[in-house]
Amino acid sequence: MAVARIAELERFTKPARPKASANNDQLYLPELIDMGLPFLVAETELTLQTLKWFLTDTRYQLRGPCRISNGNKWRNKPNHHALNSGAPADDNYPATCLNFGEAKAVASWLSKQTGQTWRIPSGEEWTQIATSARSTLISFRLDEHANYSRRLAGRKPALLPVKSLRPSDAGIYDVFGNVWEWTTECDGQKNRKNCSKRILRGGAWDTPEKFLRTVGRKFAWSAAGRLNYAGVRYVVDR
Repeated sequence: MAVARIAELERFTKPARPKASANNDQLYLPELIDMGLPFLVAETELTLQTLKWFLTDTRYQLRGPCRISNGNKWRNKPNHHALNSGAPADDNYPATCLNFGEAKAVASWLSKQTGQTWRIPSGEEWTQIATSARSTLISFRLDEHANYSRRLAGRKPALLPVKSLRPSDAGIYDVFGNVWEWTTECDGQKNRKNCSKRILRGGAWDTPEKFLRTVGRKFAWSAAGRLNYAGVRYVVDR
């Protein structure tokens, strides 16, 4: 499938308010990829760079607690949030420790800035994205495309900046591994939906290899919860 690069959105003109610095007239967004689906797909997860623009513009206050993993143990840290997640605060890292509502708030803000509809994908939409990426994992070495537990022998698994590894054939980075991704899918069966929990997909930097090769791999987490190994990838309606 030919990949159409939709727009040069790395530099999108930003509304005037507020101006914290002379360089605050630019909004940095991921490139949108046309995969032949009814929606466009962000090539990366939401980064700290874009999140910082959101926080500056809206004066939104991030809060804890966040569940922190070091690859072996998990602890709830009451004062940890996306800018204090234990990972490097470099702009090119995916934003973690965001709950479902916070991820939606950023999407709403992006929609206002761009005039497009940015949103969290449904579980079905995420599966469509991942199905394309999975063919790449089958064709090439997993280590070249996914950051997961034990990717590099002898090294402790850890979060990586976006675009550290090769993209899928469609041009999407880190669909599998690095961080789990929020979807709008509710937990439970068709007649017993529990939307206080939402489904995350794709695996993270501490996920074993065997789980990354399965498109259907998922887990439910409280929509109000925050994890330092979960982020969000947005889709944009055509």
